[in-house]
Amino acid sequence: MNQQRKEELQQKRMLWQKQQEATEFYNSTIAPITELLHVLEAKGSHFSIAGFDGNEKELLPYFTTENKQSLRELLNNSDEEIPKVLDLLFQKYPSVNPLRYVPNLPLLGNATHEIPLLNEAIESLKLPDQEVYLYYLRYVPVLQLPLYDLLHFTNDDVFDPWHGDLVIFPKDLNWLIALTLESDWYAGKADSL
Repeated sequence: MNQQRKEELQQKRMLWQKQQEATEFYNSTIAPITELLHVLEAKGSHFSIAGFDGNEKELLPYFTTENKQSLRELLNNSDEEIPKVLDLLFQKYPSVNPLRYVPNLPLLGNATHEIPLLNEAIESLKLPDQEVYLYYLRYVPVLQLPLYDLLHFTNDDVFDPWHGDLVIFPKDLNWLIALTLESDWYAGKADSL
């Protein structure tokens, strides 16, 4: 086999690997959240996709045509500042557990019916209804919606532990509400750290 043929095969292999990586990325971080988006729509929530957390644009050329179109639509409406906001969030509220996200904030409790604890977090922090970000750490999109809209969902909807760790926070990062995989609720303000 000549050198040119080897290089062609190597390029094809690299392209195939990138396509596989893009497909896996879409299936594990984009596709699952579409179920949540349907739930939000069905409940009448006024949400939007604020942005994405990482390097999804790098993989865009390797997505299948169907996945590429839906991702392109999402990317066109996203805020490119979201990765910076997330970096600042995790600097301001670092995890005390190296294996999963557990902020150094007061533990409100553990519950399978999360709405009472979410309501308790909102009341204890004296939060008015405001636009917030909702971010599942295992997914790429960051959602934006009114805080009080979240009170209309059950743990089977938005707060299902299957989705993993979740954080709710305002753009100014003055406070944070976090739900862990184990259904532990944490809430606090930055000035109380």
